Amino acid sequence: MFFLALLVLLCGLFPMVKAVNPHLATTNFILYSLNANGMTNPVKVNHFNTVIASRKPHVFVVNETKTQSKISQTLLCHEYDIYEEPGEPTDNHHIFKWGMVVGVRKDVQIVQQVEIMQKSLKGRVIAIDVVLSMLDGGCAGHRIIGAYALWNPGGTGDVCHFWNDITQLCLSLPTSWTMAGDFNMTVSSLERVSSEADAREQYRWFLQVVDGHDL
Repeated sequence: MFFLALLVLLCGLFPMVKAVNPHLATTNFILYSLNANGMTNPVKVNHFNTVIASRKPHVFVVNETKTQSKISQTLLCHEYDIYEEPGEPTDNHHIFKWGMVVGVRKDVQIVQQVEIMQKSLKGRVIAIDVVLSMLDGGCAGHRIIGAYALWNPGGTGDVCHFWNDITQLCLSLPTSWTMAGDFNMTVSSLERVSSEADAREQYRWFLQVVDGHDL
């Protein structure tokens, strides 16, 4: 069983993107991201819950649940407000692809879940507006975006508009934002074994247009 898990601070050096114009410095904010490659195995779910109970992140992001069934009741729902985007059916196959879960710890103030209308982002993106505490005792709005990017941006269908549509989602914000998950690409070719020049170019374009930092 393979797990890829990341424990991330907003000021950390892990694959995550944030807007470059945040408000005043926040107190420590922990975000945990996992590409689960399926979340129907009870052993895997139990392992995930154990990690979350130990780390107690403010937000967790789970990519590739690969199910259309709700899994929130199997997670730590008494400690987190959990938002789900079901998987999408695959052609000529019995499983589902994509699917996402974002959990926000109940001591974090939630403003709203953002309705995702773009077809390219269905099953791939969950966006939650929250209020973060500042070091000076104040607070500021912030958007948490859980994302699972496509591996082949040159493909066909609605999904090929993923980077353009998520760019617009970020640009429409009056507040700062953080995006975490599995982007299926890195800024540098040294960070990835396979070479996907088109995907890397689109990711770099996204960062430039939204004025974002890859952390």
